[in-house]
Order: sequence, then C-alpha cells, then structure tokens
Amino acid sequence: MTKRFLVFFAAILSVSALQVSAFTIPQTKYFSGTPSMSGSLTFNRFDNYGGTLVLQSIDISLTLQASGGYFILDNDNTSPVSGTFEFGANATIIGATDVILKDSSSQDIPAQAAAYHSGVFNLAADVDDDTGDYDPTGPDGMFYNGGIENSTTSGSIGNAFWSGFTGSGTGTYNINFSVTQRASCSGPDYIENQSSPPPSTFGFVTVLYTYEPVPEPATIALLTVGALALLKKRKHSKFIRHSA
Repeated sequence: MTKRFLVFFAAILSVSALQVSAFTIPQTKYFSGTPSMSGSLTFNRFDNYGGTLVLQSIDISLTLQASGGYFILDNDNTSPVSGTFEFGANATIIGATDVILKDSSSQDIPAQAAAYHSGVFNLAADVDDDTGDYDPTGPDGMFYNGGIENSTTSGSIGNAFWSGFTGSGTGTYNINFSVTQRASCSGPDYIENQSSPPPSTFGFVTVLYTYEPVPEPATIALLTVGALALLKKRKHSKFIRHSA
C-alpha cells in the first residue's frame, strides 16, 4: 500500500465513524415524601451485548423539588433583630451498592441538590408574648409559607469506575439517597423558629448511558472494497492522462 492510499483509507474510515450516531439509554427513578427520609433506587447495568456495544459515557443527575410547609420566626428579645433565613430541603446521594459514584478526579457525584428559599427578616422587639409560643404575628414575628423550589445537580462517572456499571446480560445496582429539611436562620439564639409542617418533596435520579455500536466486519470489508475501487480508478485516470 502506498502512503497516499493509507491516508485515503483512514479518511474513509473517519467519515464512516462520523456517520454512526451515538445512542443513549436513560433510566429515571422517582422518590417523594416528607423529610427526613431515605431509600434506594434500582437501576439496570449497561448491557454491552457481548461486546457489540461500546460505552462512551455515564452521566448521573439528581433533581429535587420542595413545596409547601411553613417557617415561623419569633423575636423574644427586647431589641429589634434582622438577618436571613432558609427554608426547603436537601437531597443527597449517600452511596451505592455494587458501583462507585466518582468522577475522573475521584470526587463523589452528583453533588447535593438544595431546593430552598432564602429570604431576609426584620423583627421588632418582643411584644409581650411568652417564650415557646412561636407567635408569627408582627411586628416581632414572621410567617413564611413555603413555595415551590427546584434544584438539579449532575456529574459524569470517571472511566476508572465503569466496571460495576457494565456487563453482558442482565444485572442491577442500587443508588441510595437521603432527603432532609433545610430550615435555619441567622441571628441570636433568642430568635425562636419553628417549621411544622415541613415541606413536601419530590425528586428523581437519572442514569444516562451513551454508547456506540461496534462496526460489523462486513461493513469494514465493504469500506475496504470501496476504497480499493476508488484507488484503482484514480490510477487508471492517471494512466490515461500520461498516455495522452
């Protein structure tokens, strides 16, 4: 083979590779309830069908929605106070069974999904209410009615940790999650706060496999024949020009 032919053949194979589109297999598992809660979600491994499919990437995302509930602040001090508060929920992946959830830098993924509202408060001095009554009325109290908050986080599994995700045939693994309430405020200890009922939560974890099929031997052979035919035609045309 000449050098020109090798370059030409490589170009043919490259064009063919570009024509093969990447395919995806998404799996989504849902959870819902009231914090605090935890559970496990079961996913299918990537089936490479005896090596005929080649895995390109594994992406995992975590989505959380928090809604409803309420948060009360009550100032029991003789002086006005101000600050910030947060109310909502956090969702965290707390490990897995039979797989390792780490990226190429060996960092745990996906990160925490935090669906919460952040606001400010300005409360007047205490207006003769008793400690522990959590009075939300003003001017020394505040009532926040939880709205709808959303959060999504994602990451890609590092190649070094793919082994547990793949196989030939059936198989499953579990991803474990935890959902906790997020209710806090800045300020002195004498600011009483209460969050009852807590927000309702809904969320899901998605595992996305991206893969490509391995070219069949017949396809490679056909490309080779086509390349040889084009090379022969090129040489024949060159011969005719030289004869002329």
